[in-house]
Amino acid sequence: MNAPATALALKVEGQALASRRATPAHRAAFVAAVRAIPVGRLFTVNDLRARLDDAGVPPAARASLMAAVVRDGLAERAVEVRDGVVYELKRPSSGRSARGADVSAWRRTDPRERT
Repeated sequence: MNAPATALALKVEGQALASRRATPAHRAAFVAAVRAIPVGRLFTVNDLRARLDDAGVPPAARASLMAAVVRDGLAERAVEVRDGVVYELKRPSSGRSARGADVSAWRRTDPRERT
């Protein structure tokens, strides 16, 4: 297996492990936090953090829970196109341990409008 394939396999394995740590209550809290954002609005984990912290959603499970809401059609990666090149939008993290890292931006979507 080449390096990119190995990295992807490790990522998928890590997400699966993290998702098993999330309880049904964590999943429901995550979905509720995303549904509270109006359809069409951009958001990041910064916008969800307080609600997720209050609900006790483990930080280690949040990426896998985000992947699940994307699969369910509640959000999609926010992108912009410049000169024919697609760029994923990022924003500075407001997390305590972020050390200036960027987080992905997402667009809230309505699963009923999926094509």
